[in-house]
Amino acid sequence: MSRSTDVLIVGGGVIGCSIAYHLSKANVDCLVVDQGEIGAQASSAALGVLVPLVSFDNDDFIPLLLASFRLFPTLVPELEAVSGIQVEYQQTGALHMVSQPKQIKKLQQQMQMWQRWNFDVQWLTHDEIQTREPQLSEHVCAAVVAPQEAQINAPLLVQAFAKAAQNNKACFLPQSKVVGISRQGSMVTSVSLSTGEVISCNQLVLAAGAWSGMWEQWLGISLPVYPVKGQAIALQQPSHAIKHILFGEGIYIAPKNEHLVFIGATKDNAGFDTTVTQEGIAWLRAAAHRLVPALSSGVLKSAKAGLRPKTPDSKPILGRIEQLTNVFVATGHNAFGVQLSPITGLCVAELIMTRQPPALMRPFLPSRFQHNL
Repeated sequence: MSRSTDVLIVGGGVIGCSIAYHLSKANVDCLVVDQGEIGAQASSAALGVLVPLVSFDNDDFIPLLLASFRLFPTLVPELEAVSGIQVEYQQTGALHMVSQPKQIKKLQQQMQMWQRWNFDVQWLTHDEIQTREPQLSEHVCAAVVAPQEAQINAPLLVQAFAKAAQNNKACFLPQSKVVGISRQGSMVTSVSLSTGEVISCNQLVLAAGAWSGMWEQWLGISLPVYPVKGQAIALQQPSHAIKHILFGEGIYIAPKNEHLVFIGATKDNAGFDTTVTQEGIAWLRAAAHRLVPALSSGVLKSAKAGLRPKTPDSKPILGRIEQLTNVFVATGHNAFGVQLSPITGLCVAELIMTRQPPALMRPFLPSRFQHNL
């Protein structure tokens, strides 16, 4: 059995589904294949925090993060209207905190950097911190509040992208693992699936997350993407509910409602193993206790793990493979897949339709890693 499509997208996570949505919105014929269920891998384990104020200053990465962050307020109502799925977007704000006086200077420098990017941040004194979040440890000595930072239900976001794309005539084939490809010169002409189907395509997008590196031999190029396991847990809210997203002690705490807080995440080099470990749970609980002592008695409600797609420079790989005329890559987002899904979908769709990489994409082109195998 065979079928054809203009754009074949390999990978049905948040990145692949966003690309499908933006292409289908422009009436481009596209089809998404995934080896499992749509959104069942890293996207299902993501906590959905939308916090572009990351702790490193990187003049390439920050514009991409901010551009994507600023798309959410308009994208969310659009997606919800087209898909009929509510994605639980909420602007809870975030506190970025330190617990040792010697760390204050670094936090001040980070705040100054964030202000240079015109992001709304405010410095909080110890008393102001305790007023905002009375459950915080007395050891928290300084904090920056970012009122605009937000969160979203990541699994629902994936389903909304997918459903909206389907409503725009995109097709999805779950449980369809790619087992081979066919090439003619510098073009990939079709892929063979585990179901026996062969999909012919004019253009191919590889958005397979942590599994993208497995395509190196098929494509004949270097694609350095490897998995990093992130474990997260959900605890019962303390008696005085946490209101903000909290960053400190190497973790983040996201209050999803008046009943639950999610705590993430470990960074484990464990290959493709997605097992939740007692060591990971214990580490998260200990860090959460140092930040919010009341969480030490919080009932464990759930635990999950997902595989982040990591690259050597911790930046995504976005763009066309130079050696291949019709193959595009959108992978390596590390822990920022949900945050970067709007801008990635928009930029990749534009690249496919115009053949010109948008300016935001240029620092992340595959050429920085590519050499023939």
